[in-house]
Amino acid sequence: MKKILLLVLGISLLVTASWAKGFSLAPTISYLGKDDAGFKEVYGSGGIQPGLRAEAVVWKGLSIYASYGYFSKKGTTPVLEEEAKTTQHSISLGAAWRGTLSEKMSWGIYAGLLHIRYQEEALGEKIKDGSSGLELGALLDYNLSEKIFLFPFLSYLAANDTIDDIKIKLGGFKAGFGLGVRL
Repeated sequence: MKKILLLVLGISLLVTASWAKGFSLAPTISYLGKDDAGFKEVYGSGGIQPGLRAEAVVWKGLSIYASYGYFSKKGTTPVLEEEAKTTQHSISLGAAWRGTLSEKMSWGIYAGLLHIRYQEEALGEKIKDGSSGLELGALLDYNLSEKIFLFPFLSYLAANDTIDDIKIKLGGFKAGFGLGVRL
């Protein structure tokens, strides 16, 4: 059901982009600070997450966005000190609202549905699964030119899963920046 919902939202985003008043595409880089205590014990507090964000303006300050992020990290299990590796792919689809601060700057807030697909390998075991949740965030746009803009952002990813009766938190705080191009 969750995959179908994300697929419908993704198709809706593409349809919306086709008649949008503006469209932008931006590679992003961020630091994802993980919330889960078990994760921190094996991998540390978080790591770098490269990504991509697309946004289509649909009406005045309202836009629809989609974003993708990739996270990968190696660590060591606490007791046996065996190598562990995790990878995560996150996809967000949602809406953003922007307001103007000056000719060069604007602010934005956004909220969207989130799906995190993850894989973890440790102690000869491999777990693949996914979970859905929400993303909430804020950003500042700084126009370098009419087409190019830089934007720092801060968001919170909230998604949880249960593995063998153990609850895990897949999200956390994300801080980063992107370099966007208006098409």
